[in-house]
Amino acid sequence: MTAGDPEARTRGRSGGRPGTRAARFAAQFVIYAALTSAFLQLDLFGIDTKLDRHSSDIINLVAGPFYPVAGRSQMSVVVLDEVTVRARRTTTRPKLSLHAEVLYWIRQFRPKAVMLDMYFIDPRVDDKTMPLLLGEIEEYADAGIPLYLVAPPAGSESLPEIDELVRRKGDGVRFVPGPFGTDDDHVDRSYLVKAPLDGPPVYTASFRIYHSLFAPALGEIDPAGRDDDRMALFWGTQAEWTNARWQEDCANVVSNPLTRLRKAVFDPVALRKTCFYTPTIPTAELLTAEDDNDPDVPHLIRDRVVFYGTYLRGSQDVAVSPAHGRLPGVMLHAMALDNLISFEGRYLGDRLADIGGLRLTGTHLEHLLAWLLVALVLAYRWLRTSWPEADNLGWTLTRYWLDISLVGLVAVLVSGVALFALAAFQLAPINWIGLFGLFALVGLLSRFEVLEKIGAALPGWLGRWFPTAP
Repeated sequence: MTAGDPEARTRGRSGGRPGTRAARFAAQFVIYAALTSAFLQLDLFGIDTKLDRHSSDIINLVAGPFYPVAGRSQMSVVVLDEVTVRARRTTTRPKLSLHAEVLYWIRQFRPKAVMLDMYFIDPRVDDKTMPLLLGEIEEYADAGIPLYLVAPPAGSESLPEIDELVRRKGDGVRFVPGPFGTDDDHVDRSYLVKAPLDGPPVYTASFRIYHSLFAPALGEIDPAGRDDDRMALFWGTQAEWTNARWQEDCANVVSNPLTRLRKAVFDPVALRKTCFYTPTIPTAELLTAEDDNDPDVPHLIRDRVVFYGTYLRGSQDVAVSPAHGRLPGVMLHAMALDNLISFEGRYLGDRLADIGGLRLTGTHLEHLLAWLLVALVLAYRWLRTSWPEADNLGWTLTRYWLDISLVGLVAVLVSGVALFALAAFQLAPINWIGLFGLFALVGLLSRFEVLEKIGAALPGWLGRWFPTAP
């Protein structure tokens, strides 16, 4: 056998077993494709899920500074914080009169709509101020300012006075279901499109607000979605400049994407910002805005959707963003509406296409890409077995260069397909880390001829047809 005799090299590696190179290539492709699909589908030890989430978080951290900021000019968040609670000398369960006062001052600056991200389930025993809150809600209905109340979770009921008022006021004041449920690592990466509310599923809070107030001008919500769909949230990272008045870490620095990618992979905490993305007004500032003649507060409320929620010590109402860490829970609704406005109703999700009743998802695309990567690895190895075995430095460097080129080709292929699917079909970021991992795994198994060694160890009647080197 000579160095320049490819067929002799192939015969030596295959051990004389029957079958053409094409058949052996097909057999190896089927086995490796089945292994990669099993890894993606079975999610052994939750590895695929963890890699998928990490892929999404890295994309959010790297691309966060380039997220469009037009959506946040349509909304603001009012947060009931510890400063106001301490100033009123109340507990972490403030009286309803405080909420009524906050709603009163929001109404004075003429918002487009208001959403209350809080449950009115069990007030304090000593709280006799329910009439003040009911009266303020009536004022909203009379003024024609839509008021949305987050419906309590399953198994709970709102106070009967609130229920009766909502039924009486009709569309002016309405309950909307919240997007209950986060990932099991307690990070909010998605937002449920629909949820049950006294019957069949209806739009959740931010989807209802977009449908009612923005869809006629920007575009309807993508109608192809199913009731159990989730919108993949993209968290903006460029903090609103007015937030620097009452928050720290609000400087916006757009670093080199490669630098951000390195930090996102190895030190993601370094890229997280504690300053909120959405314009935020602490209640302490809202309640004194008129006395202080503050121009920012009226500007941040007038003709905007205002989300009102709490951020108090010991409260369960928190959101966790991959780009910020812990946030007030109301920020989840604001960011969801921001996404809908920015993408004009065509939200990011796991849906790729619906063909003849068959629903294609991002998972299907990942399977197809994994199979394509298997074919690339095997085809590349097929070519390598046909090259002359020369030990000179030039040929060694050429082989290394070709190896690096293959890795680059895979990187361009995976990222190109993912970006195209994102732009053309609003597909959420795919599990690109998992795909690179599978590419490396198949490459190593092929390089060290693992299948051939397994076949050689099997009994003759079984190993005879086991795949050998291509």
